[in-house]
Amino acid sequence: LENQVFASSVEYEGKTLYDSIDFLSPALYHGGTEDWTTTGAEQRVADGVRVQRCKDVCDAIFGVHGEVKPVIPIIAYGLVNLDSSYISNPVAVARQRNAIEIDYFRGYAKHWAFWFAYPFDLYDYYYQRDALIRQYEEIYVDPDMDDDSSDDGPTPIDDPVGPSFVEDPLNELVVDQPDGSGGGVIPEPGGTDDDLGDDDSGGTRPDIGQTDERSTDTGGGYGY
Repeated sequence: LENQVFASSVEYEGKTLYDSIDFLSPALYHGGTEDWTTTGAEQRVADGVRVQRCKDVCDAIFGVHGEVKPVIPIIAYGLVNLDSSYISNPVAVARQRNAIEIDYFRGYAKHWAFWFAYPFDLYDYYYQRDALIRQYEEIYVDPDMDDDSSDDGPTPIDDPVGPSFVEDPLNELVVDQPDGSGGGVIPEPGGTDDDLGDDDSGGTRPDIGQTDERSTDTGGGYGY
């Protein structure tokens, strides 16, 4: 935390790094290896510890600079560094983990960004976005909830305003892959600090790992 607060205050040509950004974007990628589970990272996601750590860092930065900026976490629809022999349904697993952390961020982060490895992968954006919103609503949204009681969480799919995800790819985007393929697994574009402490966040979280008949591809490639 101290290093991130210090970095936000680094100055260049009279402006701090914090002055130069419009929002904070915690990276909430999920690992796809056995180590990611055995080291406790998956459990910290389920318990809300990782989200609380992100909130603590953001709040500390806001406190130092005296200005609150939007928080827009970035997520991926697949798993990074996937070991398919360990997890055979990576997209379904990532979707459940993402839904869990979206709920822990409820009321704190109003928008989310999807990371895609290649422009070609944006063809899958609308399906992945809507599938994630459905997953969230199936787990957390009470159908009898008064619409005026809360405006937190993702916007329902049929809302005319549209879902609260900032990435909106072009409808007519056409990109050819140099080798004609889109294979591979999603590598981790940036590390996250999963070495976290305890948290007492409440709520019941689903078991991670339910299957989805359409969730067999990670969308692969490398980000830049």
